[in-house]
Formats: sequence, structure tokens, C-alpha cells
Amino acid sequence: MRPKASSPAVALRMSKQKVKDTEIELAVRRELFRRGLRFRLQGPVVPGTRRKADLEFRTARVAVFVDGCFWHGCPDHGAVPKENRVWWAKKLDENRQRDDDSVERLSADGWCVIRIWEHESVDEAVDRVEEAARGRARPLGRGPTEIPENAAHGVLSTYSNYQCRCDACRAANAAYQRELIARYREQGGRGQHGTAYRYQTGCRCDDCRAAHAAADRQYRRSRKGSRLES
Repeated sequence: MRPKASSPAVALRMSKQKVKDTEIELAVRRELFRRGLRFRLQGPVVPGTRRKADLEFRTARVAVFVDGCFWHGCPDHGAVPKENRVWWAKKLDENRQRDDDSVERLSADGWCVIRIWEHESVDEAVDRVEEAARGRARPLGRGPTEIPENAAHGVLSTYSNYQCRCDACRAANAAYQRELIARYREQGGRGQHGTAYRYQTGCRCDDCRAAHAAADRQYRRSRKGSRLES
């Protein structure tokens, strides 16, 4: 059980700690995007667990974790708080063990794992990711990844990582997509307001309704034009 914070100031500071979309993570994503690399966010790639990579290059099978120095035990800047020291030492050690286990599982499954510390230079970190992602990218025209004999079917990782399209894996992907859309709708949509994408993920504000209507009109005009040409 987590002990109480040593002071209200500490409690406030800890409550503001981000699990994702940290400053370094956003900077890495922007630079990767600027260099023309596309990736998936929070991909559930670790076999046998619900752990997620911060960035996932599925085709190249590169998983990127952007780690905070405190929470993941940075060898240069990691430190154990003085208050509740025993509890924090155990907690941070468990985090490190979990990270090592994730790397071991992914490596055994054929993934290249890159861990980025929050104190690293963004350019240097992105250089490492770009080299791995481009170097391991699947050549155009190559067929689907070979599915190992011991791969578990009916799970999202097999559908995503090995492009398995058996009935069980299709059902797992369909269930995940339904869950994703339901979560977006509970949050009032995803993406920027005033876009058709935000409308499709559940937002019904005036701007998103107008964007959806405009996109629908454009689609109908394009269909009508193609029929006339034929």
C-alpha cells in the first residue's frame, strides 16, 4: 500500500506527474515526424502482458520506451526519496525489474528495443530510433511476417506483430477497436476539434459536425464526378 505523502506540496507534485505525453516524449515524437517517420503510440507489444511501448514501429518491429529518470532508476540521475525510503526503494526496484523483463520478452520475440532517458539529447535519441526503424523496415513487396509455431492466437499482439488473420485474431482486433472507439466517445472524441476525425470518434460539437458535413459533401461530389467521367 502506498504511504501518504510527506507534505501537501509533495502530494501535489506527484499528482501532476504524467504517465504519457511527457515533455521529452513529445519532443521525440515531433522530431521523428519531422524526419518523415510514422509510428503508433502506446502499442501493446510486450508478449504475455498489458505493457505498452511509448512508440511502436510495427513493420520494422522497433519498440521505443521514453523513461523518466526518477521512475525508472536512471543510473546518472535516479535517487530514492528520503521520506518513506524503504517503500520507494522497493517500488523503484520493481520498476527496473519490469523494464528489464519487457526488454527480455520483446528481444526474444524479435523486436529491437530502444530506451530513451529524459535527460538525453532529443537529436541523439531520435538518431538512434531513426537508424533502427529505417534499417529494419520491411522492403516493399515483402510478404507477411512468418507466424511462429508457439504464437498465441486470439490475442492482439499476434494480429498486430505477425499479421495473423485467423478468426480468433480478427475477433481480438475487432474487440480492441470497439473498446478504443468506446473510450474515445467517453472522452468526447479524439484529435483536434473542427475535424471529421474528431466527429467520427464521438464528438458532436458544432465545429466537428460542420467538418463532418463538409467532408461528406466533398466525398459525394467526388463520387458524382467519377460516375460522370465513366
